[in-house]
Amino acid sequence: MTDPEVEVLAHYRSGAYTGRPAVTRRTVGGGSATYVSTRLGREGLTGLLPDLLAPAGVVSELPDSAKGVVELTVRRNADSRYLFLVNRTDDTVPLTGLSGELLVGSTGDDGFPVLSPGDVAVVRRPVR
Repeated sequence: MTDPEVEVLAHYRSGAYTGRPAVTRRTVGGGSATYVSTRLGREGLTGLLPDLLAPAGVVSELPDSAKGVVELTVRRNADSRYLFLVNRTDDTVPLTGLSGELLVGSTGDDGFPVLSPGDVAVVRRPVR
């Protein structure tokens, strides 16, 4: 049984919990809490995350071609933001459109960073 104030975002499609809630969200005041009761694969995350992040004003700094493929961690100090990019796939991922000063990594023919399989890049951007 799910509380009437809880929105069911996804159900289990197979197994012992078929038809039961797999992802739920409850809105309280100006925020919300989401509970994911399973491991979502790339397809599940790609479909779910935009609906959860957009209302919170969270946007990805990755080019569209890298979203869901490249791991991004951002760190900052008083004057710079540092983007740490990791390619955990077996494919080369171009980061066309990603701006900033490349500190670690390599660029493609277009001058933008490119990540080979298992590669890491670090890009510095000024704080705005």
